[in-house]
Amino acid sequence: MGLTALKFLFTRISAAPIPSSVRNLQSLRKLDLGRNSITGVIPSFLSSLVHLKFLSVSFSPDSS
Repeated sequence: MGLTALKFLFTRISAAPIPSSVRNLQSLRKLDLGRNSITGVIPSFLSSLVHLKFLSVSFSPDSS
């Protein structure tokens, strides 16, 4: 089994979308991107992560 949890905590990802390389983490169950400057829409490729049960983008700026 591959990586099951990934947390980008206070990494200061600067005004960027969710990295497209996340699509390769097919065993991922938890993705925590909270407290970063993630912008844009939630990418559709996340729906291909069939094991993903938890996604947090809390405390990210409003992209509207």
